[in-house]
Amino acid sequence: MLALAGLGFTGAILWRGLSIAQNLDDLAKVAGLVLSPLFGVVGTVLGFYFGSREKE
Repeated sequence: MLALAGLGFTGAILWRGLSIAQNLDDLAKVAGLVLSPLFGVVGTVLGFYFGSREKE
């Protein structure tokens, strides 16, 4: 579910960025500025969640 939300958000950023960016280099910079921290935070949260779970 989280992966689908991430893909949806990535698609929305790229779709909106196509109208704003002048070329693909600008679009790559915008996507990198927005998506890198977002996926970093999501990865950290998932790591803490699964790392702190007790084995059953």
